[in-house]
Amino acid sequence: MSDLEQTIIKLRTIKNNVDLNANNPSLSEDYEEALKDLGRRYGQTLNDTLFDIYDEYCEDDEIQPIVEYLADEGVEVQAYDLPDASASVSLKTSPLRFEFESRDHSYKQVYNLNSGQSMLLAS
Repeated sequence: MSDLEQTIIKLRTIKNNVDLNANNPSLSEDYEEALKDLGRRYGQTLNDTLFDIYDEYCEDDEIQPIVEYLADEGVEVQAYDLPDASASVSLKTSPLRFEFESRDHSYKQVYNLNSGQSMLLAS
């Protein structure tokens, strides 16, 4: 498991704890610090991959902060080349990857961050 993937898993774990224990300010501080660490150490790598995805599928949409892609539903984008223009981009782990998927699940492109390879899974 890469250091980047471990950092994202740690960030998600802290976020889940913050959600469960909303009254604990130290957890919120831990989350903010982990988020800053992710951006500082891996922000350029993640943004470069997102740029490639957006450039290919949804060039009119703006790249959102990395934290938005960590949500289960990801970030909604408009993919004009797909029959159903509504799609999402999300950051997943095990293996570490960005997934670009149409909302009707007829199309899914996976960008593996460990290998740098891209793979079409559905069409």
